[in-house]
Amino acid sequence: MKYQFGHCVQRDDYIIYQSKEFCVANGTRVRMGDKSLKRIEEITKGDFVMTLEGPRVVLRSFSTGEKPCVVARIEDGTKGIKVEKISASCPIMVAPHSMFGLSWDGSTRKSIYMNSTGFCGWRSYEFLLRRISLTTEEEKELFPAFVHTMILSVPVTLYGKPGYDSLAKKYLHYYTGVPTKITEGVHHGIAHLESADMEQTWDLEVADANHYITEFGLVSSNCAVNFDELTQFDKGQYDGICSRVRVSDPILNRFKKVRAMSNPLIGAEDQMRGIKVLDPHWVRKRFVDPAPEGNKILKFKVKLLDGTEEWRTRIYLPAKLHDNPDKEFVRQYEASLLALPEHIRKAMLDGDWYHVPGSFFGQHWDSSIHVCKPFAIPSDWKRFRSMDWGFKTYGCVLWWAIDPDGNAFVEREYTFKGMGAEAVANACKEWESFQGLSKSGKSTLTGPADTQLWEKRDISLSKAEIFARNGVRWVPADKKSRQNNAYLLISRLRDKSGGIPGITFFENCRKCISTIPSIPTDPDNREQPMDTREDHWLDAVLYGVAYMSRRPRGVAKDDQVTFGPKANKIATPSRGRFGYW
Repeated sequence: MKYQFGHCVQRDDYIIYQSKEFCVANGTRVRMGDKSLKRIEEITKGDFVMTLEGPRVVLRSFSTGEKPCVVARIEDGTKGIKVEKISASCPIMVAPHSMFGLSWDGSTRKSIYMNSTGFCGWRSYEFLLRRISLTTEEEKELFPAFVHTMILSVPVTLYGKPGYDSLAKKYLHYYTGVPTKITEGVHHGIAHLESADMEQTWDLEVADANHYITEFGLVSSNCAVNFDELTQFDKGQYDGICSRVRVSDPILNRFKKVRAMSNPLIGAEDQMRGIKVLDPHWVRKRFVDPAPEGNKILKFKVKLLDGTEEWRTRIYLPAKLHDNPDKEFVRQYEASLLALPEHIRKAMLDGDWYHVPGSFFGQHWDSSIHVCKPFAIPSDWKRFRSMDWGFKTYGCVLWWAIDPDGNAFVEREYTFKGMGAEAVANACKEWESFQGLSKSGKSTLTGPADTQLWEKRDISLSKAEIFARNGVRWVPADKKSRQNNAYLLISRLRDKSGGIPGITFFENCRKCISTIPSIPTDPDNREQPMDTREDHWLDAVLYGVAYMSRRPRGVAKDDQVTFGPKANKIATPSRGRFGYW
């Protein structure tokens, strides 16, 4: 299978990604495809630069900011010493079967690594620093970061001279690890890497070869290596890379970072490349769900074994097609996207992370309509709650409000796990007491709950009885027909009479908002949503809409749930009549 940059095909392919920026100092001259020289910051997209495989086109040219750099003093067998500056994390090509060493007094040398392969490989100054960290404490004192000199055996390119036969004819492609034929002449050289100051740096993204050759023949790996199309990686692969972003040097430590780019999920499986991840929604859950509006730094603490704490951050930065400054490109690409199926259009044009192909509710859900900012509930509105129970898995409680026209508002969600019935009851009472929905220590609300609350597995009280003893009453949810309850929800999603939808969720109900539009259709019954391990919030919603459609006591049988005219060949139930047991 042809390798494509940015994607993992095999489960352990993540090892080749290290999430670093490989760059050289501004002003460094790069060898162009026509053998001329040009400063790296002057190179633009479409230019051709020289690689070990001949000229290759530049796909991108960009600044990588201020970085800690090192000076490379190159001896290539010709007269004089050549000097170039590269970032400390930029891998440069090293010769096969070569020893890497260091010097701390100009003469004393110590071997710290050997390239034992028969191919030209890649090593960076930062990598050699990590090798030093494996030496004894006494040796470490001799090698303070950015003081010692690294000595590498490197291949260099010299125009007008054929390459030495003794040097490898292939190099290992940095990202794929595939041995690749060298078509240009290369020679043995020695590079002395020494500490330098912080420098403004620049980098190129070069097609296929993923490297470029600088003025004095040094071969540098290119491109800010981050995650491209993160949804095509497994969470375990992402975590594997994050665990390898480490460095012992205090200066380099400030530059540790992981960056990822991705379109929203188009399908759980990429049909073109056969890529399938274990949890296709993990990217959305990690980055989008905590702050769907984006541009908000999320901070969280990590407690270390010694009791101290460290802060970690992450952020979701939304970007859409119309953020691109190239207006003609935007116009042409927009026309292409508008001709595609709805789920692709919503993902790539609208940046919608919650629209999923094959979603049961997807075509009826619209976050711009069905989600609103919280507001104070009027005192004359009817209120109730619903619950899907969970202990080893998640459970949730939803609080509802019904306006005089029968429109439903889900105003709050409470998610729990590993909690007993008494603890959940106390949590419910605490919030309801704050809202003035309790009297004499007992809640004034009731509502439907998962029927397993009434199960008795021994002589002890049922969960429903424990709730009742703690002042929280429930009634059994209507679970006779998941299909019927799903259609009741669809009816409310479709109903926009009076300019207000039949059901609206406060924006703080994030689990409901992310779960409902992403629930797939049951492959064994296309008329109902699939029963998944992540549908607890949907179940609580279905219990609620079924509860609102129940026939109140004393109401004629003819007034219970009826089905209206068909729409898109799907029977659409009417709302029924709201009532309590």
